[in-house]
Amino acid sequence: MHIKANMPLVGTLTRLIVTGLLVCGIVSCTPGVIIPQKVRIFEKKNLINFYKTGRLLIIPFETPNDSQALGLHAARLFTEKIIAEDYFKKVVYIESIPGINRLDLQSRRIQKAVMHAREMDANLLLFGTITAYNPNSAIDSSVIVEVKLINVGNGEMLWWGRHKALGKKGETFLFWDYYLSPDPPKAKKLLNYSAKKIVSDLTSQKPWLDHKIEDEQVGKKYKELETSTEVFIEEEEYEEAEPAAEEVVVETLREEPAETPEPVPDSSEAETDAPDILDQTLKEFESNN
Repeated sequence: MHIKANMPLVGTLTRLIVTGLLVCGIVSCTPGVIIPQKVRIFEKKNLINFYKTGRLLIIPFETPNDSQALGLHAARLFTEKIIAEDYFKKVVYIESIPGINRLDLQSRRIQKAVMHAREMDANLLLFGTITAYNPNSAIDSSVIVEVKLINVGNGEMLWWGRHKALGKKGETFLFWDYYLSPDPPKAKKLLNYSAKKIVSDLTSQKPWLDHKIEDEQVGKKYKELETSTEVFIEEEEYEEAEPAAEEVVVETLREEPAETPEPVPDSSEAETDAPDILDQTLKEFESNN
């Protein structure tokens, strides 16, 4: 009876001992991570003239092993992220340009792509290259993406940058054993991270009124500006209605009866009175003499 009464206590002590051993044995366990990296910029010019007016064409990215699937995936990925930024008027991608892969030099491939963009009525071309794509590395995974934004009208390089995404394995210490676990981030995740960083920098040039307003005070002032503009328009409409009221007043004045003019003396009567006055004056002059 005594042993049965202490069975719950024995089970509790056993669980505590096992838990303590596990806590003491596992020193650390960190999952695979992406090492933060900044975009390296080689060329960056003013893009404000293309804001909300640019017609961007994106072609399949060039890849290390000429993987058509990877090139199309990168083109679609960048298309989705650029459209989400709502920076250009139109963004489209195509699956291929006939004969472009037969050209040896990249400069010639860019030239052919620019000519094709003109035929499609685009004024901007995004030419991308994946220079490194290591999805099955034993320790680290890495992706390097390079993007060029070209003015189709004159062939000018407007933006040119490169981003390297590096993934590291996690670390786990269990008792006296040590091993790397779990796997590092997959290459597709790294490519998505690079696309996000590149597009964020490429579409960063915006007019100050169109920047995303994060400060509540700035947002409030902007709303007050919109309200005052609406009031100003209403005042202009009210001023345009005033001439109609003036016309009514004029018509009312015309209906009032005119005052009767004073009688004007007849010119003939004035002429008859003139001789009498002259005779009276002569008589007074004779009597005085």
